[in-house]
Amino acid sequence: MTERERDVAGGRDDRAGVGRGGRRDGRRAGAGAWARSIVLRALLIALVWVAVTEADASALVYAAPAIAVGVGVSLVVTGGPARGRRGGDAVRGTARRAAALASLTGWILARSVAGGVDVARRTLRLPHADVDPCWTTVECRLPAGAPRVVFAFVMNLMPGTLTATVRDADGADDGTDDGGSGGEGGRAVLDVHVISPELDVAGAAVELERRLAAALPGPGHRDAS
Repeated sequence: MTERERDVAGGRDDRAGVGRGGRRDGRRAGAGAWARSIVLRALLIALVWVAVTEADASALVYAAPAIAVGVGVSLVVTGGPARGRRGGDAVRGTARRAAALASLTGWILARSVAGGVDVARRTLRLPHADVDPCWTTVECRLPAGAPRVVFAFVMNLMPGTLTATVRDADGADDGTDDGGSGGEGGRAVLDVHVISPELDVAGAAVELERRLAAALPGPGHRDAS
């Protein structure tokens, strides 16, 4: 029995977009999957936001735009609901990536707060500031494109760091400053300016890469861990 015959036997007609009983459900199911995905992402990000801000009333005014941006970024990083997958697998995959994304968001916020305190301590130290700017490099094994752009962008969110260029591991500069996508595959190298060599930039990069890989769709993207 061919695949087409199996589909017809199961009461599904992909060309007509109808199921058993003549109900047209392709577009409706797609909209429902998108709605569930967006609501789940928004709820998880909202929970992380409340936990990090300790429900501070002064911070709640920024919650809505922050959640909207977080949902948008998560859709860019992880992609929308997968098409052509069975409902249970799609829900489990979305839930798993959403949980990884919530964990990543919490980790970034925690690192940003801790790093901000450390940078403030260094710059305000008397009689001399405890800073020694230098350059370092970190590697990124995430796939080229959006994953590497997000990786470089988040590295810039870490206090005391600034990603200047992203290039191929073989040394070829891709000509893009501050968050380029690097080569089409393999590894990319980021040139990062740091406020002090004491900052564990390499460790933060490894942990960020692992967490981003867990949040990305597709098993191939998890190899970076």
